[in-house]
Amino acid sequence: MGRARRFVQGFSRGEGVPGMEWKREFEIGHEAIDAQHQELFAHVGGLLAAIAGGRQEQVGPALQFLHRYVLDHFAAEQGLMAAAGYPQADAHAAEHARFAKDLLALETQRGGNPGNPWLASKLAVGLASWLRQHVLGADRELGRFLRAQGERSAAE
Repeated sequence: MGRARRFVQGFSRGEGVPGMEWKREFEIGHEAIDAQHQELFAHVGGLLAAIAGGRQEQVGPALQFLHRYVLDHFAAEQGLMAAAGYPQADAHAAEHARFAKDLLALETQRGGNPGNPWLASKLAVGLASWLRQHVLGADRELGRFLRAQGERSAAE
């Protein structure tokens, strides 16, 4: 519980959401995907703000929105990968599937105890951590591939 508590308590003291501010380093070079990522970062920050502020009534709706948005975003990314012939599409989609499964499991746990701030914190911290790692890893690789494809198309 320590990591989640420190993360959320730091935010509640006005220290910002560590790593959740949108920075250029998160851009993958695809305008639509970058815009969706910015939205995700903003909504995760909003979820953390609701948790830190003790606004438990906002946590459930924020989680539901994030779940829908994440699934839509994953579908958009996976469609883009398929259209571009991305060779790592299956591995990338598997990361998406694992995350969606974990998110649903945590939502289900929280649903049985919606007032539990520890579960909400655990979920939000896990979401924030995964999002940063995924964008800086798998999505950045996708961006490199898409840029290379665009350069190849322009050269032909």
